[in-house]
Amino acid sequence: MPSGFQQDNNQLTPSYYRVNIQCGDNDAQWYAVGDGNEFGTNEGRISALAWDNFTGEDRPNTQARANALARGNLRFQYIVEAIENLADCQILDIEHSAGSSNMYDNIWIHFTIKFDRDEGVFPALCALKKAQGWNSDGNVTYDNVVYPNYYTYVDNGDTMTNGDTLTAQAIRDVIWLALKQYDPYTDNTNDRSRSTRVFHPVEGSEPLEGEGMQDVVTTSRPWDNDSNAWNDIGVTEITDMTTTISYD
Repeated sequence: MPSGFQQDNNQLTPSYYRVNIQCGDNDAQWYAVGDGNEFGTNEGRISALAWDNFTGEDRPNTQARANALARGNLRFQYIVEAIENLADCQILDIEHSAGSSNMYDNIWIHFTIKFDRDEGVFPALCALKKAQGWNSDGNVTYDNVVYPNYYTYVDNGDTMTNGDTLTAQAIRDVIWLALKQYDPYTDNTNDRSRSTRVFHPVEGSEPLEGEGMQDVVTTSRPWDNDSNAWNDIGVTEITDMTTTISYD
């Protein structure tokens, strides 16, 4: 007999969003790696790669570059955690600008987010902003439900708008927040520290030698201009993906 459990096609169709972060030395003034600034917590931009993704001479050959790579990897972890805080997801198709000569200093990173169900992403962000006491400007309608039209975290006058892009805007908002390392509860921008593996090169060795060691790495926001950094983050829904539904 029927179980009473029903699903429709919409529930079984995953959604995909492509993220494009331009983190070169542009108007936002993203901090490039300075070889003489081993402990500069701003540097490193964003990287899904860690030192053990590389071998031999492709590894960072100074401690400043190794630390920058570790900070960039932590920033990517913070982005993923911020998105997962809204809904379960998978990260796919990661691309970097960097080659072997500058993998510690990306100028862009692209990746795809897959949600099996993305309907809760925007409502989850609204719930967070309500709990944080965030200001709103009127209302916005999503999936036939009216929500407060909250300002974005960048606080440059932007709000979410009506339409199918609300989920993409929510993703963009939390990515900016994760990189800014801004705490809406305290209205402070905080450094973040985490224990991670960091490559320690033996400088001057031929071929390059070294090992990964467990260190506490601190990151701060990787840019100088918040509003311009907001413009450097793009999120677009991929609408031509096929459904994964199959019928027996």
